[in-house]
Parts: sequence; C-alpha cells; structure tokens
Amino acid sequence: MLLPIDANPKKSAYYNGFIVLTTLKENHKLSLVDLYFKVSTKNDVSFSQLILALDWLYLIDVIKTDDLGMVSCT
Repeated sequence: MLLPIDANPKKSAYYNGFIVLTTLKENHKLSLVDLYFKVSTKNDVSFSQLILALDWLYLIDVIKTDDLGMVSCT
C-alpha cells in the first residue's frame, strides 16, 4: 500500500522507502538480503513490503542496482 488510509503508516511504501534510503546512505551499497535484514531491524517490514518500497524508489530514480544485485542510492 502506498498511502494507507486506515492502516498503520509504518506499513506504507513511503515510510519504508525512507527507511531504505537512510540505510543505504549509511552503508552506501548493500545486497538485497543485507538490506532486508538492516531495514527489518529498524521497522517491522515483510519482504514483500520491502520489494514494493524498492520498486517505488527505483521508478522515481532514487536507487539503482548493478549486475551483482547490489542496491545503492543514485
């Protein structure tokens, strides 16, 4: 869910995107699994919620991936 109306705001792609960006700024480049473990310690997020946030961040050109599957900020 991108914008929750009656659900917990911490489950939204916007909030999880914020957590992903702050984690990537601290670590510069992470694999998907490492990113999931670091984000899940900051916020109770499922893997599918993380993927939704990553999809949204990729579509707005804020993150990028390389051939090895590493995720980083642009």
